Amino acid sequence: MSSAGSQSMNRIVVIVEGKTEFEFVNSVLAPELGARGVYLSPRLIGKPGHKGGIRPYDSAKKDILACLKRERSAFCTTMFDYCGMPESWPGVREAKGKRFCLAPFRRRSGQAGLS
Repeated sequence: MSSAGSQSMNRIVVIVEGKTEFEFVNSVLAPELGARGVYLSPRLIGKPGHKGGIRPYDSAKKDILACLKRERSAFCTTMFDYCGMPESWPGVREAKGKRFCLAPFRRRSGQAGLS
């Protein structure tokens, strides 16, 4: 039983590969989910000033693990553009040539959507 004022805060760190994904999280996703008590915080992986784009898996993995260690109190997810993703990433070779279908977001109750 919770009222709107007493809902616990849910924080999600979104690990992104570039400025476009960073801005998308901040300007599109964060305001919408923030109104529902879910607070998104994008984290750009890579070196400061890095132009973006996905790097080889070993390099990106180090940055992702470092972010996870810093953000122990939050949930974490990723937002990467899979176009041009190096084959060093797990599952990329197997996925080439397959068609993908994005499943709708499902809440823990199994209902589709964010409402």
